[in-house]
Amino acid sequence: MDDIVKKIKEVEASSLSDTEKLQHFVNFMALLKPVDNSEALILACTYGISSAQRLSRPEMEAQFYITRAKVFIMQTGALIHEMKNITLAPHWFQFALDSEKKRYADLDMQVKKIWSDVQINIEKAFEAINKNRIAGAVAFVLKTTGEVYGQYYLQLRLYCFRSKSPFYARLANMKFFRWIGIDDLFVLNKEARNKLKTVKNDCLTNLYKAVALFKKYKNYNYLADALLALSTEYRSFQSPIRSKFYLAQAERLIKKYKITELEGNLALMRRWEPF
Repeated sequence: MDDIVKKIKEVEASSLSDTEKLQHFVNFMALLKPVDNSEALILACTYGISSAQRLSRPEMEAQFYITRAKVFIMQTGALIHEMKNITLAPHWFQFALDSEKKRYADLDMQVKKIWSDVQINIEKAFEAINKNRIAGAVAFVLKTTGEVYGQYYLQLRLYCFRSKSPFYARLANMKFFRWIGIDDLFVLNKEARNKLKTVKNDCLTNLYKAVALFKKYKNYNYLADALLALSTEYRSFQSPIRSKFYLAQAERLIKKYKITELEGNLALMRRWEPF
């Protein structure tokens, strides 16, 4: 990790032209993973934004912003899990220690700060892409935004989880209640459910728009990837029929056009346990 960060800093400090630097940062953005290389990817995106701004390339600026948002949203999961480990113990009703209470407050502050940064980066991405609506860049921003909101949905659902008792938690986890979509009634209040509905709509709206663009320009590699993303999100939303429908569409494209780079993702999704 340190070596990659060092290389990124060397590119920024070098005498390369902004055009050359931008290409390097694009390469880093394409190759680095949001979870495994988060620090390096954030740095590459930050430098990439500056290079794109100097070159008046808002379509590239937008892609760096939305990629940075995707990295940020990946950082909150572990924090929320730690918060829930504190408050979801059997018969828990208040903090036993001041240190425990302080830790929870610190974690809560970190989560909210990251979520705020995510939204800021999403807004900046759309502000930039609207200055130069190149189809491929627009579709990339839409698809990635959908994936970011999908992650946010899962995190927010856990964050807002409030079970009255283990009995209600067990009810919420029953397949029947999950299948008919009323499991949240047992563990989430009305405000949380409304917020989750909004986030879900944002996720799907952006993904559907991305799919439409990829179809329009017959970019089947990216279309298959977007369909896999739709399948993934519908699975998160506990809609197995829709999830399987989009998975089948993606599989058809992957086989028809021999999109080998997506075969691993397809196989992974096929191995997921059914609902």
